[in-house]
Amino acid sequence: MVKQFRVRLLLKTNKMKNLKICLTLIVVFCLSSCVSKKKFDALEKKVNMLEEIGTLTIYDDDDDQDGIINVLDRQPDSKPGCPVDVKGIELDSDGDGIIDCHDKEPYSPPGYEVDEEGVVVVPAMYEDVVVVEEPAYYYVGEETKVTNEFTLVDTYFATDRNLIGEADHPQLEFGTYRDKVKYGKCVISIPASHQVGQIETPSWWRLEFREDPGKHVMYQKSEIFDKDGFFEEIQSIEGKKMLLFVHGYNVSFVNAAKRTAQMAYDLSFPGVPLFYSWPSQASLSGYIVDSQNIEYAEPNIKQFIIDLIVQMPDHEIYIVAHSMGNRGVTKALVSIFKENPEHAARIKEIILTAPDIDAQIFKRDIAPNLIMHGNSVTLYSSSTDKALEASKAINGYQRAGDAGGNIVIIDGIETIDATNISTGFLGHSYFGETRSVLNDIDLLIDNGLKANERNGLEKEVSKTGTYWKFKQ
Repeated sequence: MVKQFRVRLLLKTNKMKNLKICLTLIVVFCLSSCVSKKKFDALEKKVNMLEEIGTLTIYDDDDDQDGIINVLDRQPDSKPGCPVDVKGIELDSDGDGIIDCHDKEPYSPPGYEVDEEGVVVVPAMYEDVVVVEEPAYYYVGEETKVTNEFTLVDTYFATDRNLIGEADHPQLEFGTYRDKVKYGKCVISIPASHQVGQIETPSWWRLEFREDPGKHVMYQKSEIFDKDGFFEEIQSIEGKKMLLFVHGYNVSFVNAAKRTAQMAYDLSFPGVPLFYSWPSQASLSGYIVDSQNIEYAEPNIKQFIIDLIVQMPDHEIYIVAHSMGNRGVTKALVSIFKENPEHAARIKEIILTAPDIDAQIFKRDIAPNLIMHGNSVTLYSSSTDKALEASKAINGYQRAGDAGGNIVIIDGIETIDATNISTGFLGHSYFGETRSVLNDIDLLIDNGLKANERNGLEKEVSKTGTYWKFKQ
């Protein structure tokens, strides 16, 4: 029997929060996708029509039991047990026409023919590879041979995402669902032509239709370890520093791996690059689910940091969190510092970039506990961050990463205003995309310099205190 319920739509009250969220995400999507004004007006008209109607009928049945109710499900008859995206459509991660739950190779390289089970049919021309003297890259089976056209960066991870496909696949892929914590290593290739701050990808206007390790940052291969094997592996690596990156909203596992490797490469980081990947939906429309999933991941992030502290007693730990990832990291650290104050000394730098956290809650509840043991904390913010503007509209309150007129200034935390930095359209990923910010982080991590000692910054004094901004 179909269950039916009615939801009152009152735009001028808090009961309309869900529609406000939808409208805000529509605005962000329109801006980032260059949707025409005509199409945007049509979307706005639909929302206004809902306001006039005053009620919305929603059915909560989920016939195929995929977690997406029928009224929102674009494929309400998906196969049992098959992973689906946020619209309920069966996933085909590699776009080869074979859905993941029937695909023996769900992350096959693009551009190759596959058989009926989704396995790549290797062209005969690659069966025998001839080594030439001039610089070149080439493939032999599943192994990539390294030449001077690119560099391989070993990047270690922990994740509570669900595993897609087989655990022994050379290119592991993780999805958008919650799961138990797994540990492993990714190998990311960085081309010799790499530009600082860039994650080079194929571009259609350059007639590039597939990844080329000589031109693009590529996810080459990966493997899973048990917990003991993971720590044995990283203990064998030279260097006594660890760089832990925790990504934000709308980020896939592969993109988190690429960003971590790119930052470690650009920083010439002398140690172990790691990242924690929580189950972000990797889509603009997934903001609300992401908000819930970062809360789910917080205890796992906390335990991973504790394990790094305990298992790697001779290593210095540097943490970089971005956007929504700051929620999980800051709560984890506050809890660790309260329960085990002696652990605080092991965290050498806490770097909060574009934190998507309520600014008032950050000042009252989080910041005092982050600095209570004398930890070095740096907060990067910007007044041109469109993603945080959207978050403020959704949540109703200023975010800690918004520089604006009420820039967050707290004694014991060095706030850096990155508004002057030229970055992408959304202005949200400046922490890893711009040479100026990367250079500043490098001076902070590699040399331990405070803000007043870093040449790229200049001092600003406001009514609420002192902060720093990048020189123009």
